[in-house]
Amino acid sequence: MLAYNHARARIMRWVFWSIIFGVSGGALCMFSKNGGPIPVNKNLWSVSYCLVTSSLALAIQAALYFIVDLKTNNLWSVSYCLVTSSLALAIQAALYFIVDLKTKWGGRPLYYAGQNALFLYIGSELLKRNFPLHWALSAPTHAQLLATHAAAMLIWLAVGVALHRKRIFITL
Repeated sequence: MLAYNHARARIMRWVFWSIIFGVSGGALCMFSKNGGPIPVNKNLWSVSYCLVTSSLALAIQAALYFIVDLKTNNLWSVSYCLVTSSLALAIQAALYFIVDLKTKWGGRPLYYAGQNALFLYIGSELLKRNFPLHWALSAPTHAQLLATHAAAMLIWLAVGVALHRKRIFITL
């Protein structure tokens, strides 16, 4: 951001790297889902998968930067987008290392929540203003909101684990 002060330069670089990552990821999987030396569909975090998703992330970031920052007077800052996307990539890399390479963790309890993801999402949206998931705060601080939302997330995670233990899977 400091090296490239102009919006056009930023967008051009994001689009350029998006194309490079997309072509590299596509070449590794021979532009198919299950083909090539490193298929996209082989592991959740194969090299081709990371390159293709990074390509899409950069393209979306360039589009959002153009739409949000340049057209609507900085509702989202570019630094916010960069920090959140870099955190997502760092978490993805750490989980790939822990789960796939070192096989130290099997993904539980997140695996259990994933078995009923749609049910948990709809339930959280429908009940997000009810007591155990939300409590009234007069002048909420960031820490209070974080605690509220973390507690709600843990409750929904417990619901996911309970449904999995009872072998209840709600799908479409």
